[in-house]
Amino acid sequence: METMRRRAAGLMLGLLATTCGGGRPIAAGSTVPCLYLYSIDTTALPALRIQATFAPGGSPDLVIAPELSGAITRVEVKRGDVWEIVSSDNGTWRVPECAASCTIRYELAIDRGRGGEDGVATLGASWLSPTYAWLLHPTPVMKGRFELTITPASAPSTSWSSAQWAAGFRDLGDGRRGFLSGDFAEGAFVGFGKLRTRNSQVDGGEITAVLLDGKLAMSETEAARWVDDAASAVAMLYGRFPVRHATVFLAPIPAATEPVFGRVLSLGGSSVLVLTGEESDGNKMHDDWILVHELIHLGFPTFQNEGRWLDEGIATYYEPVLRTRMGWRDKTDLWRGLAREMPRGLASEGEPLALEKRTTLDGIYWGGALFVMMADVRIREETRGQKSLDDVLRGVLAKGGDGEHVWTVAETMRVGDALTGTHVLTNMYKRFALEGEAVDLEAELHALGIDRTGVKDEISLHDDRPRASMRSQIVSRDGRTP
Repeated sequence: METMRRRAAGLMLGLLATTCGGGRPIAAGSTVPCLYLYSIDTTALPALRIQATFAPGGSPDLVIAPELSGAITRVEVKRGDVWEIVSSDNGTWRVPECAASCTIRYELAIDRGRGGEDGVATLGASWLSPTYAWLLHPTPVMKGRFELTITPASAPSTSWSSAQWAAGFRDLGDGRRGFLSGDFAEGAFVGFGKLRTRNSQVDGGEITAVLLDGKLAMSETEAARWVDDAASAVAMLYGRFPVRHATVFLAPIPAATEPVFGRVLSLGGSSVLVLTGEESDGNKMHDDWILVHELIHLGFPTFQNEGRWLDEGIATYYEPVLRTRMGWRDKTDLWRGLAREMPRGLASEGEPLALEKRTTLDGIYWGGALFVMMADVRIREETRGQKSLDDVLRGVLAKGGDGEHVWTVAETMRVGDALTGTHVLTNMYKRFALEGEAVDLEAELHALGIDRTGVKDEISLHDDRPRASMRSQIVSRDGRTP
């Protein structure tokens, strides 16, 4: 059972370094006029009736995700006052007018879209799909932004209410919703059909919980408490809820008794999908790790073509730590679990870490978590307990480094060192991510006062070791007080 952060970095669309209006270079800080304007009518679900207007300078070739191409029933372009049908050539609709400026409309039977990561998830009378899948668009995508209007309007209330759609779009200001074109290849989750939605305020942010169609053993009250509590745990780490708004989709999965999978899409707007076992016990949701793990991602920058180990390592390390800080997990059980799982980050004893070269899930998730734990410990040690990795996460977030923005790993390491007054992160990044120095895991655990006994998962804890006091610091509510 593993979570997926976001689509592979190599899938990002190529962007042209020109405006939509004729190939002039874009000056730094200038406004890019290219707009992709969409109006989506949901009144005839499962059919979506979509009209789009594209600014000049784009491509005549319009495409959609292959999983959805067969769901389009009609594409038309407006020529003067007349709408004319455009035929498809292997999933591409060629519209010469779109190289200048064009308005098109199409109808998409979303219930006929194929499943898969880039397709449609069908749950009863509701459908979930990322925006990049079902928005017909020119290819390549020009620099600019997508703006979307969906009717009828959906206004989630503070109590569960019915809705026809819900989305994790960004707020672009002045009531506009959408995302920058450079974020299109990740997009955001959008749900249509039979939905139950609820808004809540969580420590400086807003979160919309969305129940997709299906049976769910836990009550709506229990589902709301689960989402709000997980968001509060993450807000405790970052000092506030990390983004202005996030949408969490809960998809009931038959025959499962607990959440089984999670995925985040954040560049087009913060949205989280959790496949929730329909038989999940509402009284035991604090035992779940997936939702907390996914929400942690929202507070740390997105990396492209690098750094998945750091992204996943932070969420993998901090998820059990946060649940322990919240009192949902026993302290000894936390250290027992980390001692048991950390060896998964090393293929063999004495193996070089070389995190930027790791490709296995264990190497990425638990290799990354090992790096993060060691960084947290070393920062605490060098600053004599005055700073920790918590301070790095909060400081990076304060500088705009949330999941809706792309940074580089090297930039993040430099900012982290400046925040702590150390060189821990840049040195560790060079040694363990780029050069591939070996890690003595047993020595790391021993210094923390953790010994594995060799009997199943049992450990012994010792308070007379050099870094033993850090165990209490790490699990305290503020991450610092012993």
